[in-house]
Amino acid sequence: MLKKGTTLYSYFDKEINDSLILGKVIKRPSASIKSPYMADVKLLTNTNTNNCNENENDNENDILAHTPSLGCNGYVDKGQNILVMPKFGNNTKSSHSVEYAYDKEILVGTNPNISNLIVYNLLVNNLLDSFKNYDNKNVYREKTKGNSRFDIYIKDNEDIEHFIEIKTAPVKDYDNNCAIFPKGYRKKKTDTFSPRAIKHLEELTVLAKEENTKCYLVFSVPRTDIDYFTPCKEDPIYCNAFSKASIGGVKMLCFSSTLCEDKKTIVFDRFLPIKFNIKKKK
Repeated sequence: MLKKGTTLYSYFDKEINDSLILGKVIKRPSASIKSPYMADVKLLTNTNTNNCNENENDNENDILAHTPSLGCNGYVDKGQNILVMPKFGNNTKSSHSVEYAYDKEILVGTNPNISNLIVYNLLVNNLLDSFKNYDNKNVYREKTKGNSRFDIYIKDNEDIEHFIEIKTAPVKDYDNNCAIFPKGYRKKKTDTFSPRAIKHLEELTVLAKEENTKCYLVFSVPRTDIDYFTPCKEDPIYCNAFSKASIGGVKMLCFSSTLCEDKKTIVFDRFLPIKFNIKKKK
């Protein structure tokens, strides 16, 4: 049984007395490496996010950080306070990765790869009640079927195949106090935010119709200040594909998580309802 406060992910081994480090984004893309996945960050010695006015002309604590979710809808852009994880090993251009950002005073997870690890670990440890009757040795990461590669695959004890796609939804709709997906950059308002996400929805919808096959879409919300999840109404193309997937038998699941005060581990918060009809923004 998954309970509030259950550890979902640990950044450090128990033997390591360390935690994520407070920093501030100076520039993204970095001045030295123009990739949008790289940012110049200043490590901050003051742990109070309300008083982080370090001298930006002092380069002593400047580092290069990997930003797995790019700007994460503005949470990881210039001037934003963030939490970074030191990288271990020499085969990397950046010394740290951006794991969390502050949306006002709320911590928001900014590494979508963590969501995949969390769901995989939950399934391996038989902690999700929606999935039963399987051997944890038959839980696999990344399975190609059709034209898509899905995040997790399970073949249960009755030879039923389970295809699971995981999406991270860090962005909050403040008008409705809910998490939304997808959200980000697009060239035109008529474009979708994520053609890849729509492709996965369409592939899951097709697979869900096959015999001895079950398909799932799991949304991981790395923040706790929201009431529910809904597909982003600014992207009607995705909303249409989402509705078709739901009607077509794709099962939906959503949960939230947060970082512990010690800034070392991520813990389970709660399961969130998924809603389709919300108030339109004025």
